[in-house]
Amino acid sequence: MKKESINGLKKKWYALFVKEKYKLKIVKALAERKIESYVPHRNAIGDRNSKAKTLFSDFVFVKCDILKKRRNLSAIEGIISIVGDPFPESIPDKEINSLKNMIASGIEYNSKNSISLIKDLELLEHQN
Repeated sequence: MKKESINGLKKKWYALFVKEKYKLKIVKALAERKIESYVPHRNAIGDRNSKAKTLFSDFVFVKCDILKKRRNLSAIEGIISIVGDPFPESIPDKEINSLKNMIASGIEYNSKNSISLIKDLELLEHQN
């Protein structure tokens, strides 16, 4: 059985809609609960400062068994909701890996490039 498999249920990626100013606290709280998280960030083109910025200001991605961790997630201050709740849709591993590869490759990033995924996530959030 794979390490990421628990009782036959595979851990999957989900998007959390969060309060932006709580992002660091949320990531720390997730780590304390042994929940893998991912916050894509990099330097954007044209930024005056070299400070890394998150690609999706209101989202944190988590990899977990959502059925087992839902209560843990709802107890973390700053998490507004699981995108798609009450029936969250998982994000395929290949999509998260593509995002990680794009960032690692150094492909130029412009904030306009992320609008499509953000709109998809917001649409999913507002459908429920």
